[in-house]
Amino acid sequence: MMSAIYDNSSLPNNLQNYYKTCLRGKAMLSNPNTFIVKTAINITCSGVLVREGLPDTPWDSSTSCGVAEQQAWELQAEEQAIEISKSDPALAWALQQQPRRRHIYILPSSVPCPWAGFADVTCTSFVCSSFVRAEAYNTLSYRDLHVIMHEAMHNFGLEHAETEDDPYGDPTDVMGNFGSRNGLLCPSAANLYRIGIAMPLRGNWEGDFRGSYGNLTASNFTRTSQVTLVIPAAYARDDHMVVVNLGRKNSTDGYVSSFRNDIPIFFISYRVASPNMSGYDSGLLPEHDRSVIIHAYKGIQDEMLSSGVRPQFIKSVPGNGTWTSDFYNFYEDTGGQLKLKIKRSDANEAEVILCRAVADRETDCTDDLDNDCNGLIDRCDPPCIGSGRPPRGCPKSAIWF
Repeated sequence: MMSAIYDNSSLPNNLQNYYKTCLRGKAMLSNPNTFIVKTAINITCSGVLVREGLPDTPWDSSTSCGVAEQQAWELQAEEQAIEISKSDPALAWALQQQPRRRHIYILPSSVPCPWAGFADVTCTSFVCSSFVRAEAYNTLSYRDLHVIMHEAMHNFGLEHAETEDDPYGDPTDVMGNFGSRNGLLCPSAANLYRIGIAMPLRGNWEGDFRGSYGNLTASNFTRTSQVTLVIPAAYARDDHMVVVNLGRKNSTDGYVSSFRNDIPIFFISYRVASPNMSGYDSGLLPEHDRSVIIHAYKGIQDEMLSSGVRPQFIKSVPGNGTWTSDFYNFYEDTGGQLKLKIKRSDANEAEVILCRAVADRETDCTDDLDNDCNGLIDRCDPPCIGSGRPPRGCPKSAIWF
Protein backbone atom coordinates (compact mmCIF):
# COMPACT_ATOMS: atom_id res chain seq x y z
CA MET A 1 0.00 0.00 0.00
CA MET A 2 2.91 2.33 0.67
CA SER A 3 4.04 1.92 -2.96
CA ALA A 4 0.52 2.64 -4.19
CA ILE A 5 0.32 5.99 -2.42
CA TYR A 6 3.73 7.56 -1.98
CA ASP A 7 5.83 9.34 -4.58
CA ASN A 8 9.07 7.56 -3.68
CA SER A 9 7.55 4.33 -4.99
CA SER A 10 9.04 2.26 -7.80
CA LEU A 11 5.58 2.34 -9.39
CA PRO A 12 5.28 5.64 -11.31
CA ASN A 13 1.48 5.74 -11.29
CA ASN A 14 1.26 5.99 -7.50
CA LEU A 15 -1.44 8.30 -6.18
CA GLN A 16 0.86 11.11 -5.02
CA ASN A 17 2.49 11.31 -8.43
CA TYR A 18 -0.90 11.27 -10.15
CA TYR A 19 -1.99 14.22 -7.98
CA LYS A 20 1.26 16.15 -8.37
CA THR A 21 1.52 15.63 -12.13
CA CYS A 22 -1.98 15.35 -13.61
CA LEU A 23 -3.67 17.65 -11.08
CA ARG A 24 -0.72 20.07 -11.16
CA GLY A 25 -0.49 20.16 -7.38
CA LYS A 26 -3.81 22.04 -7.19
CA ALA A 27 -5.13 19.12 -5.15
CA MET A 28 -2.63 18.10 -2.51
CA LEU A 29 -1.91 14.62 -1.22
CA SER A 30 0.83 15.53 1.22
CA ASN A 31 2.59 13.13 3.56
CA PRO A 32 1.41 14.86 6.78
CA ASN A 33 -2.23 14.41 5.73
CA THR A 34 -1.99 10.87 4.38
CA PHE A 35 -2.16 7.88 6.70
CA ILE A 36 -2.01 4.16 6.07
CA VAL A 37 -3.25 1.48 8.44
CA LYS A 38 -0.29 -0.83 7.98
CA THR A 39 -1.82 -3.77 9.83
CA ALA A 40 -4.14 -5.98 7.79
CA ILE A 41 -7.72 -5.64 9.01
CA ASN A 42 -9.68 -8.86 9.38
CA ILE A 43 -13.39 -8.50 8.71
CA THR A 44 -15.99 -11.16 9.34
CA CYS A 45 -17.47 -12.67 6.19
CA SER A 46 -21.12 -12.09 7.03
CA GLY A 47 -23.42 -10.57 9.59
CA VAL A 48 -26.35 -8.27 10.12
CA LEU A 49 -26.01 -4.52 9.71
CA VAL A 50 -27.78 -2.79 12.58
CA ARG A 51 -28.44 0.94 12.20
CA GLU A 52 -30.60 3.17 14.34
CA GLY A 53 -33.90 4.02 12.70
CA LEU A 54 -33.35 1.59 9.82
CA PRO A 55 -34.30 -2.07 9.35
CA ASP A 56 -31.61 -4.63 10.10
CA THR A 57 -29.83 -5.71 6.90
CA PRO A 58 -28.07 -9.07 6.41
CA TRP A 59 -24.80 -8.96 4.51
CA ASP A 60 -22.47 -11.64 3.15
CA SER A 61 -19.09 -10.88 1.56
CA SER A 62 -18.85 -14.38 0.11
CA THR A 63 -21.76 -13.73 -2.24
CA SER A 64 -22.07 -9.98 -2.74
CA CYS A 65 -20.31 -6.60 -2.69
CA GLY A 66 -23.42 -4.47 -2.35
CA VAL A 67 -24.22 -1.44 -0.22
CA ALA A 68 -24.75 -3.51 2.94
CA GLU A 69 -21.38 -5.25 2.53
CA GLN A 70 -19.61 -1.96 1.86
CA GLN A 71 -21.10 -0.34 4.95
CA ALA A 72 -20.15 -3.35 7.05
CA TRP A 73 -16.57 -3.16 5.77
CA GLU A 74 -16.44 0.54 6.59
CA LEU A 75 -17.77 0.09 10.13
CA GLN A 76 -15.51 -2.83 11.01
CA ALA A 77 -12.45 -1.20 9.45
CA GLU A 78 -13.08 2.00 11.40
CA GLU A 79 -13.47 0.10 14.66
CA GLN A 80 -10.21 -1.78 14.16
CA ALA A 81 -8.37 1.33 12.98
CA ILE A 82 -9.40 3.07 16.20
CA GLU A 83 -7.91 0.20 18.19
CA ILE A 84 -4.68 0.35 16.19
CA SER A 85 -4.52 4.13 16.64
CA LYS A 86 -4.18 3.75 20.40
CA SER A 87 -0.49 3.09 19.77
CA ASP A 88 -0.25 5.37 16.71
CA PRO A 89 -0.79 9.07 17.62
CA ALA A 90 -0.66 10.24 14.00
CA LEU A 91 -3.39 7.80 12.96
CA ALA A 92 -5.42 8.77 16.02
CA TRP A 93 -5.25 12.41 14.95
CA ALA A 94 -6.31 11.52 11.39
CA LEU A 95 -9.34 9.55 12.56
CA GLN A 96 -10.57 12.59 14.47
CA GLN A 97 -10.65 14.79 11.36
CA GLN A 98 -14.17 15.33 10.09
CA PRO A 99 -14.49 17.47 6.95
CA ARG A 100 -14.36 15.35 3.80
CA ARG A 101 -12.03 12.63 4.99
CA ARG A 102 -11.36 10.16 2.17
CA HIS A 103 -10.91 6.46 2.89
CA ILE A 104 -9.43 3.95 0.42
CA TYR A 105 -10.14 0.27 1.15
CA ILE A 106 -7.97 -2.35 -0.55
CA LEU A 107 -9.97 -5.59 -0.82
CA PRO A 108 -8.53 -9.06 -1.43
CA SER A 109 -8.85 -10.46 -4.94
CA SER A 110 -11.10 -13.24 -3.63
CA VAL A 111 -14.12 -11.04 -2.92
CA PRO A 112 -16.89 -11.70 -5.49
CA CYS A 113 -17.16 -8.09 -6.65
CA PRO A 114 -18.11 -7.57 -10.31
CA TRP A 115 -15.94 -4.45 -10.38
CA ALA A 116 -12.27 -3.56 -9.94
CA GLY A 117 -13.19 -0.45 -8.00
CA PHE A 118 -16.17 1.39 -6.57
CA ALA A 119 -16.47 4.87 -5.06
CA ASP A 120 -18.74 7.72 -4.05
CA VAL A 121 -19.17 10.22 -6.89
CA THR A 122 -18.48 13.64 -5.35
CA CYS A 123 -17.68 13.95 -1.67
CA THR A 124 -20.29 15.79 0.38
CA SER A 125 -20.17 13.87 3.67
CA PHE A 126 -17.62 13.72 6.48
CA VAL A 127 -16.13 10.50 5.11
CA CYS A 128 -16.07 9.44 1.46
CA SER A 129 -15.08 5.94 0.44
CA SER A 130 -13.30 4.16 -2.39
CA PHE A 131 -13.01 0.38 -2.71
CA VAL A 132 -10.34 -1.32 -4.80
CA ARG A 133 -10.31 -5.07 -5.46
CA ALA A 134 -6.66 -6.05 -5.89
CA GLU A 135 -5.71 -8.26 -8.83
CA ALA A 136 -3.47 -10.49 -6.71
CA TYR A 137 -2.85 -11.28 -3.06
CA ASN A 138 -0.34 -9.14 -1.14
CA THR A 139 0.74 -7.04 -4.14
CA LEU A 140 -0.58 -4.18 -6.25
CA SER A 141 -0.22 -4.00 -10.04
CA TYR A 142 -0.03 -1.01 -12.37
CA ARG A 143 -3.70 -1.60 -13.11
CA ASP A 144 -4.56 -1.54 -9.40
CA LEU A 145 -2.88 1.84 -9.09
CA HIS A 146 -4.86 3.20 -12.05
CA VAL A 147 -7.99 1.95 -10.29
CA ILE A 148 -7.00 3.79 -7.10
CA MET A 149 -6.63 7.05 -9.04
CA HIS A 150 -9.85 6.37 -10.96
CA GLU A 151 -11.83 5.89 -7.76
CA ALA A 152 -10.18 8.88 -6.08
CA MET A 153 -11.34 11.02 -8.99
CA HIS A 154 -14.89 9.78 -8.48
CA ASN A 155 -14.64 11.38 -5.03
CA PHE A 156 -13.64 14.59 -6.81
CA GLY A 157 -16.87 14.43 -8.80
CA LEU A 158 -15.74 12.86 -12.07
CA GLU A 159 -17.97 10.42 -13.92
CA HIS A 160 -16.75 7.67 -16.22
CA ALA A 161 -15.24 8.76 -19.54
CA GLU A 162 -17.09 7.14 -22.43
CA THR A 163 -17.11 6.56 -26.14
CA GLU A 164 -20.26 6.33 -28.23
CA ASP A 165 -20.36 2.55 -27.77
CA ASP A 166 -18.73 2.00 -24.36
CA PRO A 167 -19.56 3.87 -21.12
CA TYR A 168 -15.99 3.22 -19.91
CA GLY A 169 -14.27 3.28 -23.30
CA ASP A 170 -12.29 6.55 -23.48
CA PRO A 171 -8.67 5.47 -24.12
CA THR A 172 -7.29 8.93 -23.27
CA ASP A 173 -8.63 9.29 -19.72
CA VAL A 174 -7.98 7.43 -16.46
CA MET A 175 -11.76 7.62 -15.94
CA GLY A 176 -12.21 5.47 -19.04
CA ASN A 177 -10.25 2.54 -20.46
CA PHE A 178 -6.86 2.87 -18.77
CA GLY A 179 -5.81 -0.76 -19.32
CA SER A 180 -2.88 -2.29 -17.45
CA ARG A 181 -0.05 -0.28 -18.98
CA ASN A 182 2.64 1.50 -17.01
CA GLY A 183 2.77 5.28 -16.59
CA LEU A 184 0.19 8.01 -15.99
CA LEU A 185 -2.99 8.48 -18.00
CA CYS A 186 -4.20 11.92 -17.01
CA PRO A 187 -7.88 12.97 -17.10
CA SER A 188 -9.16 14.53 -20.31
CA ALA A 189 -9.53 18.26 -20.85
CA ALA A 190 -13.27 18.02 -20.18
CA ASN A 191 -12.78 16.26 -16.86
CA LEU A 192 -9.99 18.59 -15.76
CA TYR A 193 -12.26 21.53 -16.59
CA ARG A 194 -15.07 19.95 -14.58
CA ILE A 195 -13.04 19.99 -11.34
CA GLY A 196 -11.29 23.31 -11.95
CA ILE A 197 -7.80 21.94 -12.62
CA ALA A 198 -7.59 23.23 -16.20
CA MET A 199 -9.34 25.80 -18.36
CA PRO A 200 -9.61 27.14 -21.91
CA LEU A 201 -6.76 29.21 -23.33
CA ARG A 202 -6.26 32.55 -21.62
CA GLY A 203 -5.81 35.66 -23.71
CA ASN A 204 -2.83 37.95 -23.36
CA TRP A 205 -4.90 40.67 -21.74
CA GLU A 206 -5.30 41.45 -18.07
CA GLY A 207 -8.29 39.88 -16.40
CA ASP A 208 -8.81 36.79 -18.56
CA PHE A 209 -8.83 34.53 -15.52
CA ARG A 210 -11.34 31.99 -16.84
CA GLY A 211 -10.01 31.50 -20.36
CA SER A 212 -12.42 33.59 -22.40
CA TYR A 213 -9.94 33.60 -25.30
CA GLY A 214 -10.24 29.85 -25.81
CA ASN A 215 -13.97 29.65 -25.07
CA LEU A 216 -15.45 29.96 -28.56
CA THR A 217 -19.08 30.27 -29.56
CA ALA A 218 -20.89 30.80 -32.85
CA SER A 219 -20.10 34.52 -32.82
CA ASN A 220 -16.34 33.86 -32.97
CA PHE A 221 -16.68 32.53 -36.51
CA THR A 222 -17.47 34.63 -39.58
CA ARG A 223 -18.21 33.58 -43.14
CA THR A 224 -15.03 35.20 -44.40
CA SER A 225 -12.44 34.01 -41.88
CA GLN A 226 -11.22 31.00 -39.97
CA VAL A 227 -9.91 30.84 -36.41
CA THR A 228 -6.28 29.81 -35.94
CA LEU A 229 -5.08 28.95 -32.43
CA VAL A 230 -1.98 27.46 -30.87
CA ILE A 231 -2.89 24.81 -28.29
CA PRO A 232 -0.14 23.93 -25.81
CA ALA A 233 0.38 20.30 -24.90
CA ALA A 234 -1.68 19.40 -21.85
CA TYR A 235 1.44 18.91 -19.73
CA ALA A 236 2.65 22.46 -20.37
CA ARG A 237 -0.04 24.74 -18.89
CA ASP A 238 -3.32 24.64 -17.06
CA ASP A 239 -4.96 26.70 -19.86
CA HIS A 240 -4.49 24.05 -22.51
CA MET A 241 -7.83 23.54 -24.23
CA VAL A 242 -10.17 25.17 -26.71
CA VAL A 243 -13.90 24.88 -26.09
CA VAL A 244 -16.21 25.32 -29.07
CA ASN A 245 -19.94 25.73 -28.54
CA LEU A 246 -21.88 26.34 -31.75
CA GLY A 247 -25.09 26.09 -29.73
CA ARG A 248 -24.48 29.48 -28.14
CA LYS A 249 -24.19 32.90 -29.78
CA ASN A 250 -21.59 34.28 -27.41
CA SER A 251 -19.81 33.45 -24.17
CA THR A 252 -20.41 34.97 -20.75
CA ASP A 253 -17.39 35.73 -18.58
CA GLY A 254 -15.58 32.62 -19.73
CA TYR A 255 -18.23 30.20 -18.46
CA VAL A 256 -19.02 27.21 -20.64
CA SER A 257 -22.77 26.88 -21.15
CA SER A 258 -25.18 26.09 -23.95
CA PHE A 259 -28.17 27.76 -25.57
CA ARG A 260 -29.22 24.64 -27.48
CA ASN A 261 -29.36 21.12 -26.08
CA ASP A 262 -29.04 19.43 -29.49
CA ILE A 263 -25.49 20.65 -30.16
CA PRO A 264 -22.48 19.18 -28.32
CA ILE A 265 -19.89 21.36 -26.64
CA PHE A 266 -16.49 20.31 -27.98
CA PHE A 267 -13.37 20.26 -25.81
CA ILE A 268 -10.22 20.27 -27.94
CA SER A 269 -6.80 19.54 -26.43
CA TYR A 270 -3.34 18.41 -27.53
CA ARG A 271 -1.81 15.43 -25.75
CA VAL A 272 1.86 14.45 -25.71
CA ALA A 273 3.13 11.36 -23.90
CA SER A 274 6.09 12.00 -21.64
CA PRO A 275 9.08 9.69 -22.30
CA ASN A 276 9.57 9.62 -18.53
CA MET A 277 7.35 6.94 -16.97
CA SER A 278 6.50 9.26 -14.08
CA GLY A 279 5.70 12.16 -16.41
CA TYR A 280 2.44 13.63 -17.71
CA ASP A 281 0.50 11.25 -19.96
CA SER A 282 3.34 8.71 -20.01
CA GLY A 283 0.65 6.01 -20.14
CA LEU A 284 -1.01 7.42 -23.26
CA LEU A 285 -1.23 4.89 -26.09
CA PRO A 286 1.09 5.57 -29.07
CA GLU A 287 -1.85 6.16 -31.42
CA HIS A 288 -2.95 9.13 -29.30
CA ASP A 289 0.51 10.58 -28.66
CA ARG A 290 1.08 14.01 -30.24
CA SER A 291 -2.55 14.11 -31.29
CA VAL A 292 -5.36 16.61 -31.01
CA ILE A 293 -8.04 14.99 -28.86
CA ILE A 294 -11.69 15.96 -29.18
CA HIS A 295 -14.30 15.34 -26.50
CA ALA A 296 -17.95 16.33 -26.20
CA TYR A 297 -19.12 17.35 -22.74
CA LYS A 298 -22.03 19.25 -21.21
CA GLY A 299 -21.31 18.73 -17.52
CA ILE A 300 -21.21 21.41 -14.88
CA GLN A 301 -18.13 22.81 -13.19
CA ASP A 302 -18.83 21.79 -9.60
CA GLU A 303 -16.98 19.15 -7.58
CA MET A 304 -19.80 18.98 -5.00
CA LEU A 305 -22.68 18.35 -7.40
CA SER A 306 -22.85 15.64 -10.03
CA SER A 307 -25.19 15.95 -13.00
CA GLY A 308 -24.37 12.41 -14.14
CA VAL A 309 -23.12 13.69 -17.50
CA ARG A 310 -20.10 11.87 -18.91
CA PRO A 311 -17.49 13.31 -21.27
CA GLN A 312 -17.45 11.43 -24.56
CA PHE A 313 -14.28 10.74 -26.53
CA ILE A 314 -14.98 11.73 -30.14
CA LYS A 315 -11.74 11.60 -32.08
CA SER A 316 -7.97 11.50 -31.90
CA VAL A 317 -6.45 13.51 -34.76
CA PRO A 318 -2.72 12.89 -35.39
CA GLY A 319 -0.13 14.71 -37.48
CA ASN A 320 -1.58 17.06 -40.07
CA GLY A 321 -5.00 15.44 -39.88
CA THR A 322 -8.49 16.88 -40.08
CA TRP A 323 -11.82 16.34 -38.36
CA THR A 324 -15.39 17.33 -39.17
CA SER A 325 -18.32 17.36 -36.76
CA ASP A 326 -21.88 16.50 -37.64
CA PHE A 327 -23.94 19.30 -39.19
CA TYR A 328 -26.40 20.99 -36.84
CA ASN A 329 -29.35 22.94 -38.22
CA PHE A 330 -29.29 26.70 -38.01
CA TYR A 331 -31.44 28.53 -35.47
CA GLU A 332 -30.96 32.20 -34.51
CA ASP A 333 -27.39 32.14 -35.85
CA THR A 334 -26.38 29.04 -33.91
CA GLY A 335 -25.52 25.65 -35.36
CA GLY A 336 -23.55 24.69 -38.42
CA GLN A 337 -20.58 22.35 -38.63
CA LEU A 338 -17.16 22.57 -37.00
CA LYS A 339 -14.11 21.63 -39.07
CA LEU A 340 -10.59 21.30 -37.68
CA LYS A 341 -7.23 21.02 -39.42
CA ILE A 342 -3.85 20.63 -37.75
CA LYS A 343 -1.50 23.12 -39.39
CA ARG A 344 1.61 22.01 -37.49
CA SER A 345 2.51 20.17 -34.30
CA ASP A 346 5.55 19.21 -32.23
CA ALA A 347 6.40 18.03 -28.73
CA ASN A 348 5.17 21.27 -27.18
CA GLU A 349 2.12 22.53 -29.06
CA ALA A 350 -0.21 22.19 -32.02
CA GLU A 351 -1.43 24.97 -34.27
CA VAL A 352 -4.97 24.30 -35.45
CA ILE A 353 -7.33 25.96 -37.89
CA LEU A 354 -11.02 25.97 -37.01
CA CYS A 355 -13.78 26.76 -39.48
CA ARG A 356 -17.53 26.91 -38.99
CA ALA A 357 -19.39 25.69 -42.06
CA VAL A 358 -22.86 27.14 -42.54
CA ALA A 359 -23.68 24.45 -45.11
CA ASP A 360 -22.55 20.85 -45.37
CA ARG A 361 -22.46 21.33 -49.16
CA GLU A 362 -22.21 24.58 -51.10
CA THR A 363 -25.70 25.72 -52.12
CA ASP A 364 -25.38 29.52 -52.27
CA CYS A 365 -23.35 30.02 -55.42
CA THR A 366 -23.79 33.80 -55.59
CA ASP A 367 -22.06 35.14 -52.47
CA ASP A 368 -18.55 34.02 -53.55
CA LEU A 369 -17.90 32.65 -50.04
CA ASP A 370 -16.67 29.29 -48.81
CA ASN A 371 -19.84 28.35 -46.93
CA ASP A 372 -18.97 24.67 -46.54
CA CYS A 373 -15.38 25.23 -45.32
CA ASN A 374 -13.73 23.11 -47.99
CA GLY A 375 -11.31 25.84 -49.02
CA LEU A 376 -13.13 26.63 -52.28
CA ILE A 377 -15.17 29.75 -52.95
CA ASP A 378 -18.22 29.59 -55.23
CA ARG A 379 -16.49 30.01 -58.59
CA CYS A 380 -14.14 27.14 -57.71
CA ASP A 381 -16.53 24.80 -55.88
CA PRO A 382 -17.81 21.76 -57.86
CA PRO A 383 -21.45 22.09 -56.65
CA CYS A 384 -21.50 25.59 -58.20
CA ILE A 385 -19.60 24.97 -61.44
CA GLY A 386 -21.15 21.58 -62.15
CA SER A 387 -19.36 19.60 -64.82
CA GLY A 388 -17.53 22.66 -66.09
CA ARG A 389 -13.87 23.30 -65.55
CA PRO A 390 -12.92 25.62 -62.68
CA PRO A 391 -11.63 29.04 -63.74
CA ARG A 392 -7.94 29.79 -63.92
CA GLY A 393 -6.41 30.33 -60.48
CA CYS A 394 -8.66 27.87 -58.64
CA PRO A 395 -7.10 25.03 -56.63
CA LYS A 396 -7.27 21.69 -58.41
CA SER A 397 -9.16 20.20 -55.46
CA ALA A 398 -10.51 21.14 -52.06
CA ILE A 399 -7.52 22.31 -50.05
CA TRP A 400 -8.98 21.83 -46.60
CA PHE A 401 -10.96 18.60 -46.42
